[in-house]
Amino acid sequence: IPNGCFARGETGSCDLDSTLYAQWALGNIDNDISTLIYLKEKYDGTDPEQVALLYLITKDEGYLQDLADLQKSDGSFDRDVHTTALGILALKESVDYEVEVDAATSFLREEQDADGDWNKDVSATALALYAAFSDEDVTPVTCDDAEQNGEEEGIDCGGACDTCTAGLSCSKALGGG
Repeated sequence: IPNGCFARGETGSCDLDSTLYAQWALGNIDNDISTLIYLKEKYDGTDPEQVALLYLITKDEGYLQDLADLQKSDGSFDRDVHTTALGILALKESVDYEVEVDAATSFLREEQDADGDWNKDVSATALALYAAFSDEDVTPVTCDDAEQNGEEEGIDCGGACDTCTAGLSCSKALGGG
């Protein structure tokens, strides 16, 4: 890449957002193509999306403090689900920003629609789920695995398993029942 940047299309000119995302992806596959000169010359330090991506690309912790300084009082970054999720991805790599990550996660929970998505936007929903909630211990509801798990009160009974699975009796995990 002779000009050290990426365009939106095959014949386009340099585009900052495209270059940020391409560099992040290339770094994740251990590719040594570098567009850092272009990125550092063009990025806007008041844009939390760009600051988060620069941290994710460089791992320079100075960007984390810049990002934390851009967080809104409601916990969001620009009151945007996508940008807030990127902020979480960056900040959660450091234990120094747990308060900011918690605030951003709370913002996402408040913005989540009743059906579980964010604004009917598949990209924002996927990024929010990955960034903020992929580390949570989520036990799937299984009412036929012969184990007491999730919120079950006994083996395959109680909680989300209102009644016993056909052919099984409800017994407590310890001591029978």
